[in-house]
Amino acid sequence: MKKKILIFSVSIGLVACVLLFFLPVLLSSDFVLKKILDRVNTRPGITLQVKDFNVGWWQGPSCTAVTYSDPEHGLQATVDQITGDHGLLALLAAPKNLGIFRIQTPILTLTSRSQAEKQSGNSTVSAEKTQSQSPAIKQSSPVNTVDAGKSPFWDTLAVKLVVQEGRVVIQGKEAVNAVPEGSISLSASLAEGTVKYDLHWLGKDEQGKLTADGFINLPARQQDILDTLVTRMHLKVSDFQIAPLLTIAARQGNVPTGAGLLNGELTFSGAGRDKLDVVGNLDCSNLDLSGGVLKKDHPQLQKMVVRIDGGKKDKNNWYLTHLDINGDPGTIAATGSFDGDNGQARFSGSVQLPFFFTQFPHLLKVQQDASVNTGTLTFSGELTREGLKQQFIADAAVDKMAGMLNNRPFSWGKAATLSLSAAQSGNEITVDNLEMTTSFARLQ
Repeated sequence: MKKKILIFSVSIGLVACVLLFFLPVLLSSDFVLKKILDRVNTRPGITLQVKDFNVGWWQGPSCTAVTYSDPEHGLQATVDQITGDHGLLALLAAPKNLGIFRIQTPILTLTSRSQAEKQSGNSTVSAEKTQSQSPAIKQSSPVNTVDAGKSPFWDTLAVKLVVQEGRVVIQGKEAVNAVPEGSISLSASLAEGTVKYDLHWLGKDEQGKLTADGFINLPARQQDILDTLVTRMHLKVSDFQIAPLLTIAARQGNVPTGAGLLNGELTFSGAGRDKLDVVGNLDCSNLDLSGGVLKKDHPQLQKMVVRIDGGKKDKNNWYLTHLDINGDPGTIAATGSFDGDNGQARFSGSVQLPFFFTQFPHLLKVQQDASVNTGTLTFSGELTREGLKQQFIADAAVDKMAGMLNNRPFSWGKAATLSLSAAQSGNEITVDNLEMTTSFARLQ
């Protein structure tokens, strides 16, 4: 009896050793890959395809020709190859250290809503029929909290992701790419609950560059994920052509299209759902716009600089340390804060009238025989709020305005001034002071 038990135990051990020895071959077989894909492709309309999968004791996992498709939502992703550097032995020895995964030549294609509906075609209808015929499956709502008393899995997980030569393609009604040609590279790592990333976009022929780096601190136990995320991102843009971005925006609304080069740096810092700080500057040069709300006008700006320092401290607490806009049209400066029912905002600036009269003649309905050669509009104002009461004070003046009207020159040293003081309490609006003066009249 003991001999039979010994023989049986040895046989089981030998079989286990053989299976263990051939485990990589089994996991790399087409049979296992097909079974896994069949389990994944259970949702109608969504497909995942993998040409082959290989893994070894010393060789890390490798997938080739990976394709993910979701026509209903206009999403498709293709990857030439995904490789990992930790084989089965390394994963068994340290299962929480997944090593480095490299994604080679990924292409993400996004299709506009209308285009996606056309492409999905009858697949959506068949999917609805399949869902109606299949038994209903109760889906639990996503939970954003970590189980009490347990550490989240990311606290002890270590993995690094490297993306090489990636591309993003956005297609609209014309089914053409609306993203500047270039390649995307990404290096991201997860260790001790912190995600660090470094993203680079380099334009074709090295024309234009965009970089973003930062970190995301994932929450600890017994805390809501969205309420406790701590993030920081530094964005730097160099000679980035904004034409494709304007094209994308124009498809969503009545936004002008055109071209321009964008440079600058922005830093975003956030904590939870409500805290966000934005600091930085953007510089747009050689801006050329047309169409959209501009209609027949075709404005051109040589330079426009925006500097901002602001954000929100919580849900109802906003602040703007400063917002400065300088460029061909003029200058604007603003500052303010808002905390619940109380707040204050101040603004001031100057506008070059010849720029607007020459660049926006149709929008301003300027007569064909009228022109403005010189003139500056200066303004300032303050808005305060205390509970239900709001008060607004503003001053404006047009100085040294000169031009042509009906083939006759005109010139005003002090063309017009305006002073306004008003208040609102509930639904009642009162004007405390309204005074307007021109070279030939005064209204008070």
